[in-house]
Amino acid sequence: AFEKLGGFRRVIVEDLDIATRSFIKGLRYKFVKDISISTKAPSSWSKWFEQRKRWGIGSALWLKEHFQNIMKIVKDHPGVLVPSLLFIFPSLPFFLFTLLMPDELYIKALYVSMLVLSTQASLLLPPMAFTSTSLAFVRNLFVMIGSFGAYSTVFYVIARKIGFIFNPLEFMIFYIVYSPLWLLIIIVSLIKVYMGLKNWDIDWKV
Repeated sequence: AFEKLGGFRRVIVEDLDIATRSFIKGLRYKFVKDISISTKAPSSWSKWFEQRKRWGIGSALWLKEHFQNIMKIVKDHPGVLVPSLLFIFPSLPFFLFTLLMPDELYIKALYVSMLVLSTQASLLLPPMAFTSTSLAFVRNLFVMIGSFGAYSTVFYVIARKIGFIFNPLEFMIFYIVYSPLWLLIIIVSLIKVYMGLKNWDIDWKV
């Protein structure tokens, strides 16, 4: 299959590229956990961040090049889109809920929750004491905890199924820190590429 596709092309995100071309040609891959590979990791945080920015530009260029193919894949296989987005950007639902869910619904739910807690725990902290800022903070905190719990469960089940070790602390760092950062890098990269802000000539092997 690798030879049939002509191997890797000289693009930044060669894995996304060959996966897209494979899917278009109807090829399928199997996960094999008994193979060990090595990779060269960045030697500093600045180089690590530069690598992520390069991957972001590469992903944006990949999307621009394969946009029609991707739309065709989504049309023919609609079940692929949502799992792919959720797997690559775990923090995406949190941001969407935060942006799209009406504040009134959150506030009512929080008022009721705090009222119940105040009654049950005999707390002298009525819900009315919360300012709009603190309500927004608690709202976002609830959404983040809920989405993190759901994602942790899904990733734990998948890890057990394929024989990986699931580390809750590492996953929390990935979800809270890395995933939002990666989403931001992708958004900025898409803007740069689609607005043609630069002639991207980046070494595909770096």
